Amino acid sequence: MPRKILLSFLGTSNYEPVSYYIERRAAQAPLEKYVQKTILNHLSPVFTAEDHAYIFLTDEARAGNWENDGHYDHRAKAVIPNIGLAQQIEAESYAFGVSPVDVDGESEPQAIWATFERVYECIQPGDEVYLDITHSWRYLPMLGMALLNYAKVLKGIQVKAIYYGAFEQLGNVFEVSQRPMEDRPVPVLDLVSFSDLQDWTVAADDFVRDGNAERLSLLTQKNIAPIIRESQGQDAVASNLRDITHGLEEVIRKITTNRGREIWEYNFDGLYSALNAFSNEQSYIKPLNGVMDHIKSKVAPFRNGQWLEAVNWCIAHRLVPQGITQLQEGLITWLCGYYAEKGWGEAGYFEPYQNGKGRDFLSSALQLIEFPMPEEKWRGQLGRYPTLGYQVMEDELAQALAKPFSKLAAARNDINHGGYTRNTKAEKFYNILQSAYVAIRETLLPYLGQESVGGLLNISNHPSDRWAARQRETAIELYGFVKDLPFPNVDPDMRAEDMDALVQDYLGQVLALAPAAVHLMGEMTFTFALVQKLKAAGIPCVASTSKRLVEERDGKKVVQFEFVQFRPY
Repeated sequence: MPRKILLSFLGTSNYEPVSYYIERRAAQAPLEKYVQKTILNHLSPVFTAEDHAYIFLTDEARAGNWENDGHYDHRAKAVIPNIGLAQQIEAESYAFGVSPVDVDGESEPQAIWATFERVYECIQPGDEVYLDITHSWRYLPMLGMALLNYAKVLKGIQVKAIYYGAFEQLGNVFEVSQRPMEDRPVPVLDLVSFSDLQDWTVAADDFVRDGNAERLSLLTQKNIAPIIRESQGQDAVASNLRDITHGLEEVIRKITTNRGREIWEYNFDGLYSALNAFSNEQSYIKPLNGVMDHIKSKVAPFRNGQWLEAVNWCIAHRLVPQGITQLQEGLITWLCGYYAEKGWGEAGYFEPYQNGKGRDFLSSALQLIEFPMPEEKWRGQLGRYPTLGYQVMEDELAQALAKPFSKLAAARNDINHGGYTRNTKAEKFYNILQSAYVAIRETLLPYLGQESVGGLLNISNHPSDRWAARQRETAIELYGFVKDLPFPNVDPDMRAEDMDALVQDYLGQVLALAPAAVHLMGEMTFTFALVQKLKAAGIPCVASTSKRLVEERDGKKVVQFEFVQFRPY
């Protein structure tokens, strides 16, 4: 069993007694001067002798509230009688230990980090942590949240609760002092959902940046599975989130293990619909809807061109061996369907899954286009069906695909030998995959018969959520929605070949997102080069135009820009 600990900060004020309550009726809550007593009593049934509470206090807090009679009435010129928190805790005889821990209350950076270290030292690996921030002074709530995240990573802790006694709901200290003792109810709020949201945000970022769904799965097991059990599966939001997480995990497993047929046949529309439905529901953490929107934008391209999107995913997350295999085998699968539909070959010859002979044939034919040899040297399926071989090799589509396919075949063979037979630099494989992907996608674009995912893709240094209302409204009216792709940092000293590689990288990303149009504004040479390639691929590009308005306010010129229209390149 993991150890349970409470981390609480004791302040310096002469607190008014109020009826703090947690998960009980306010009328049943006894008067307490220190919220720590209420929290300790609440945790007492679940804390054992193995567990511990730590009360962090400065010298002033120790004198004023930990020990007895720590405050002085300057008007009466007398000590205010008070039983300090230490004696009150001792009187309870808790089954678990409670320790005061001295910290520095100064706000200098060194003192802040010293406090951080003191608190961190009290945490053991795997602890279940309950944090009380009710009387945290100045920077401590922020420090507490940072510390929890730090300890999650380095010590594997679980955050069970973040308590905050909402004293201010009754008013300021003077106003509370004027209220009858029996009319001072103060709820102790559990703000652990803030910590949960940070976890979900990091998990979503893991998925979007690195293609890793493991954190999402763990969070689902931790936070969603109990809700589903308690509701006996009737909580639609929790069940939907569970299904989304399982779906994302399944997709990643298929991609990383090269399950091409399963990727091809997977119901991505269903996954996207589930994400879309979740965005419109009231989740148990409201901002979680935004996190799911972030994930949805990553999954959106999979709604069409599924095998190509899987390749693009591999490129984005540098899964180079998987990407090369998926691009090569996916192309063969697509060509099998293409030539079967044209009626070429014997019945069933180009069946892509059950008959490997058609696949072998197409692979040999594509390589033979790139590396010709006399017919008498043809072997295998190509040697058996030479007439069909000539028919395929004379096809313009096959000729356009032969070069990138052959490069993929050589790279795949090199990778499969583990670098023992050829000394190819690792980065070259990524470049081969990326360039082959762009070449194959551009070649197949007229044949795929896909509608674009749509929307306006904004590639600029001005995120769309900062656009003026009129510009956003116009974009939505024209294109349905706006999606952002950050404009790259273009080094003034960048070499021409590096610029070409950057443009190719962005071209691949845009093709994968399949927007209805691209709003492109920024460094001119990059913009010009990318616009040319996008237009050649049939994707419209626009720039925003604006009026420059100058006003004089308080003797100073104030310049504003007013959006006018989106103008095509």
